[in-house]
Amino acid sequence: MSTEPITGRGRLLVIVRPSSVVRMPHYEWMKAQGFTVAMVYPSSGPFAPWDAPGLFDHWINSETCDPDALDRALRDYADAHHLTSRVAAIFTFDEYGVYPAAVVAQRWGLRSLPFEPELISTMNNKHAFRDWCVTNGVRGPRSAAISERDVLAAKTEVDRVAVIERLLAAKGIQLPVIVKPAAGAGKIQISRAASLEEVLRRLLALFDALRQHADFKHLRFDEAGVVTALVEEYIGGDEVDIDCIIDHGVVRFASISDNFPSPFEEPVEVGGLVPSALDANVQAALQQLLHDYVDRCPSLHGVLHFEAKYDYNRGHAYVIEVNCRMGSMETYTMVSSAFGVDLGEAVVRCALGEPLGPFASDGSLGTIASRPSRDFFASVNMYVDRDGVLQGCALPVGAEFWVNGGIPGGAARGTLVRPPTRGGHVVGWIVARGDGPLTARRHVEDLTAQAVITFQQP
Repeated sequence: MSTEPITGRGRLLVIVRPSSVVRMPHYEWMKAQGFTVAMVYPSSGPFAPWDAPGLFDHWINSETCDPDALDRALRDYADAHHLTSRVAAIFTFDEYGVYPAAVVAQRWGLRSLPFEPELISTMNNKHAFRDWCVTNGVRGPRSAAISERDVLAAKTEVDRVAVIERLLAAKGIQLPVIVKPAAGAGKIQISRAASLEEVLRRLLALFDALRQHADFKHLRFDEAGVVTALVEEYIGGDEVDIDCIIDHGVVRFASISDNFPSPFEEPVEVGGLVPSALDANVQAALQQLLHDYVDRCPSLHGVLHFEAKYDYNRGHAYVIEVNCRMGSMETYTMVSSAFGVDLGEAVVRCALGEPLGPFASDGSLGTIASRPSRDFFASVNMYVDRDGVLQGCALPVGAEFWVNGGIPGGAARGTLVRPPTRGGHVVGWIVARGDGPLTARRHVEDLTAQAVITFQQP
């Protein structure tokens, strides 16, 4: 990561929400550098049981969706344990911890990542983000916000379809479209619709599903609790993720991951490839889009997971969404294996104001001092094909061409799992290597065939 050493002696890092077990290497690295690590999360929360002995020096039992409550809990705990003067950074690796962590960090006079809370709030709300893109000249899909109140105010299906038609026409949006929540993570409840009647069905299903979703309290809707969806024009072409490190408004590192096409009706993530195998002109357009975005955010300092598409028919790159934290699951393995860049370490260095290098100052994609491997790395995200109670997911650890893999925190034994067509989540992931793009993909497909997912009918 950097030629300059980092020491954690005497410094306390406060982490808001542990997130999935995939974050374990980041916490182990912090401990190896001598940092004292405090985790803020309810002791009865779903991620709490995975805490390894000695991994966290302090566990602060607090709800994390309310910044005021989080701040009070942290101050009370720090005062009681004489830690206040040692708090060096407050941050998170978790999507639902980004905003509250930034608010509390700002109140403590520390750096909020990746920028000020007000802008994070805008980026996290997909409707507000689309408006921000229009205002700032960053190319993105046309979109319309449609609330539950908008739809249900009309009593008949015909009237509800008419409401949708008017809202889309006002924004110049033509079918097909993508229907998604205005807030959320992990591509929950995202679907494609080809007719107005289908848009209505998708919206009603989305409103109902979100109210029952475990993350509902984190999806910040209006004060009345009204659920809002985003309906946006469908952008064709190749979808990518760009995992990048921004140093005070300057792109210092960026890795393009080519997303594999989804075989499902829903546009879920099924895997990808690093480094990108896209044509140089397409990568250049995606790079320019990232720079256009960063140029509009001079205070940006941190690690982003930037999602975009390149539409060949239109000849343009479009930003889909920006996650104000590093990517999850396979992201860390893919980037570190291909480029030798530790995104978790970069987050800590950004939070502390430590030097980042050695990266190319011009922000060239994948350009660093040295690349440890000439291989390509392909990943797969595994889903079930029907509803069931998960019993286990055995991965072919150590098989030829195996790089890494794991089980997401939300896929524990006994969990009710569903296929993507019913809003299901990933039950396992694998990364494989190969000496070329096609070889890497073939190897990860072979490893996936060796994985065994067992589950019972609910």
